[in-house]
Amino acid sequence: MVVSKQFLIRSMILLSCVIKVSHASYPVDLLTNDLIPSLEGSTGFTINGTMYAFGGIDVSGPANEFFKISFDPYGKVVLNSINDQGPITAYSQTVVLSGNDSIATFGGYRPGFFPNNSNVPMRAEVYSFSQNTWTTLPGLDNNTINETAVPSQRYLHTAVMASNGLIYIQGGSPGLEYPYILIDSWVYDPHMGTFANLSIPPFGLYGATATALFDGRIVYVGGSYSITPKSSKKPRFQIDRALIYDTANDTWREQALDTHTIDTLNKSRGYMSVALGPEGRYIYYFAGSNMAPPNNDDELYYNDLLILDTQTWVWQKPNIPGIEPSYRSTTIAARINDEYMLFCFGENNYFAYKELNVLKLPKPVLIENGGIEDNSKELDFESLKWVYNITTGETFEEIIYRIKPHDKLSKSAIIVISIVCSLVAVIILLFILYRISHSTRRFIFMIHGKIWNPRKGDPFWAEATRLVFRIILLFLFIAFFVFIVIQVIRSPISNYTTTLPASDEGIEVPDIRFCFDGFSIGTKDDGSSYPRMRCMGTDGDVSCNDHISELNLSFHMPLHTGAIKCFLFRNNIVGGGDDDKDVKQQQQPLRLSETRDDHGNSMPGIMFVSIIGNASEVEGRIFIEVYPAQRNPNRNVYFDEHVPLLSDQDIAKWKSRDMFTKTGYSFNPTKESGYLDIQPQIKQTLKDTSWNYVGFSSLYNTIPEVLVNYRAISFPSDTIEGALVERAQIRLDIYDSTTIINREQRMYTLVNGLAFIGGLYGLFTAFQIAVFGYRPQSPFGLLYRWSFGPMRRSVYRGLKGGYSEHKDTPIPLVTPVIVTTSSHRYSPSSDQNGKEGMIDNDNNGFSRNNLDEESNYINQHQTKSIEDRVQLLEDLFKSYYMDPEVFQKLDTAMKESETSCEIQEQGSYAGSRRQRRLFSNIFWKKRSAAGYIGTKSTSE
Repeated sequence: MVVSKQFLIRSMILLSCVIKVSHASYPVDLLTNDLIPSLEGSTGFTINGTMYAFGGIDVSGPANEFFKISFDPYGKVVLNSINDQGPITAYSQTVVLSGNDSIATFGGYRPGFFPNNSNVPMRAEVYSFSQNTWTTLPGLDNNTINETAVPSQRYLHTAVMASNGLIYIQGGSPGLEYPYILIDSWVYDPHMGTFANLSIPPFGLYGATATALFDGRIVYVGGSYSITPKSSKKPRFQIDRALIYDTANDTWREQALDTHTIDTLNKSRGYMSVALGPEGRYIYYFAGSNMAPPNNDDELYYNDLLILDTQTWVWQKPNIPGIEPSYRSTTIAARINDEYMLFCFGENNYFAYKELNVLKLPKPVLIENGGIEDNSKELDFESLKWVYNITTGETFEEIIYRIKPHDKLSKSAIIVISIVCSLVAVIILLFILYRISHSTRRFIFMIHGKIWNPRKGDPFWAEATRLVFRIILLFLFIAFFVFIVIQVIRSPISNYTTTLPASDEGIEVPDIRFCFDGFSIGTKDDGSSYPRMRCMGTDGDVSCNDHISELNLSFHMPLHTGAIKCFLFRNNIVGGGDDDKDVKQQQQPLRLSETRDDHGNSMPGIMFVSIIGNASEVEGRIFIEVYPAQRNPNRNVYFDEHVPLLSDQDIAKWKSRDMFTKTGYSFNPTKESGYLDIQPQIKQTLKDTSWNYVGFSSLYNTIPEVLVNYRAISFPSDTIEGALVERAQIRLDIYDSTTIINREQRMYTLVNGLAFIGGLYGLFTAFQIAVFGYRPQSPFGLLYRWSFGPMRRSVYRGLKGGYSEHKDTPIPLVTPVIVTTSSHRYSPSSDQNGKEGMIDNDNNGFSRNNLDEESNYINQHQTKSIEDRVQLLEDLFKSYYMDPEVFQKLDTAMKESETSCEIQEQGSYAGSRRQRRLFSNIFWKKRSAAGYIGTKSTSE
């Protein structure tokens, strides 16, 4: 693909075709997929783990699309639009400015802007996130190339911010009317708003990549090049060499690259996307094309990932598991954190892609001594993979089969193992059922009695409907229970913020590091050195100079551009060497408070005054970094203090970052003063422990932090030559004396999960009662009902002993009333078979002539009526108002002796065999006319 005169043809094709290509490399739901534009030639960058994309060409041509792509806690793609008021551009370059609050976009193809010569100043804009506005880049306001040295307009160039905070621009092409490569190099200072022309590179580059290393070098790879100004010839800059620019001394050199591991690949590559690994050593190049003319038979597109080792300059092409990306070029790349890179969009033969590819970065290989320097890590490139879920870090195959990488079995082996395991399980189950068939049958009939339990008088359809609804509700309850358990296990972590009220003692002053960069260093005749810092209370009557120490930079050298000298303000020394003992005895921690104490340790604010050797040194800057005392790595590095909340690994990472990047705040002491308004903050992160799934008394890692609101105020500069000059003041004040608590919590825990389950259980129970009526509940709980052995026998003994005075009394709700009372009031009449007979209710059995017999006849009928009414009441109570379980157990206890209970518990082998044969005798006991199950007859 070449963007030249064929660009107009490309735009016409894109305008006439609605392109919607959504590859399955990383899943995107349909709603989000419709929102993601199909883009090529856009530019991307990362801020705080979120990838942003701007500009490019969509189905309508060049656009000003500006959005961000992030992932929710479940790994789902989230797209949010940022602003639609930016310039319409494609193939531009974007750089994140210091503070992460603004970006600058340089050049690019802009429709309607066709310069009539190659010396038209570059178009560049700045977007502010806090103000949500676009403005012209400072330094390009009302300038032309003849009045002020600024770069000319270009696209498909490179622009990167180096480790010194400056932006370097190289190469590119002026536009469609001037299809040659610019052979120049520029640097832009975002602090000063000025451009400067650098030394001429050996050749200009077009469609190349530029990567800024931590040590100040910039590596240019791929694309096309030109060694002759305004030449139409653009040979391909093959990847067997790289162009290296050293920002420290403004020099260029070529570097040969070892390609023996990729000799089979085409070495002509351009329009690649590039990202630097977190260790600062390996550069990742993705996709691209061989830069053949459009519609040429030799035109090739790539989908592979190449890795360049900047220490050995050897290429690597790892085999990466997962779904392969599509073949395309002009993608954008961003390292969103230390574990993942994201590659987006691109084009292939004028077809634009929506595709997203997420790469999991390689794991470090631990060396024998266990210590690894950040810039010399050896990585396990076999651990690279294209993930299908960024939260779990799994590929598509791992999600489908849930097997560990490198332990995969073939499908046939999995099928055979599944069949064998199923057969073995069936055989074991059948054997167990055969051995416990007696208990199994009892269990089945018990379950049947529990499930199918219609009330007296209920029709069949009512009980069947109740059973169907009960099964449905049980299934829903189990599904909800499983869902809650899964939610608790996979619960995302949210943050919530609270505040602690201000303390009467005020807030502790944090540690502050001051680094003078670019100022002359010396000593005056009276022995005073410069530059240096002076400290006092804002009222000027309290000195805190004894809290300031000069740092020995031989231990560690921060990133700098000129002569550097650093000082550390330590509020409270928590450790140190022998040289600090006297100081530790004298110093007390300083606090910021509205009221003073008697010892002068509390004050409204602190004033730091910078002292430099000469006020004419207007190019120098002071860099300020603020640390809480418990997390200040400078204490460990320079004073050998133990910092309790920092590990050795944390300190090593800070040293590496401090050597290659500038953080914090900076200002020019000859032109402005700084204000630091602070507020304490405590960050509480959940510990990785199982207890935190419970939901109360969670365990946290507590990390103190300091929120800083920095303001710079300019003042007129008056030059005083040859003398020590007290210049800018840095004032430290309280922004808010309350302490912010930023605490993590799980959205789902066992406690609130049980609340959800209990609420659903209550809802289902209320539904059943409302629809099918109330069913009486047993007064016995699970402890009584499911007891066994001595516990069950003790329950029977307790019931029997508690009601021993009613030993001969029939048990209500168990023994039928009519049969019992009749047998007690009349002597049984035996027939010839010796069976008990019922009282003859026929009138012919009584003499009406005798008054006594007539009275007995009347009493008999009255008693029978009472029996019928009592029996009816018992039946109604048992069916609708009362569970008779306790009465049944009392009846069993009364009828069985201790010996029979023990025999029943212990049993014998012969008896078991006999009982298994007599299936009906196991389950059904002869009962009286009502047919109550589970009650033994007195004949037994």
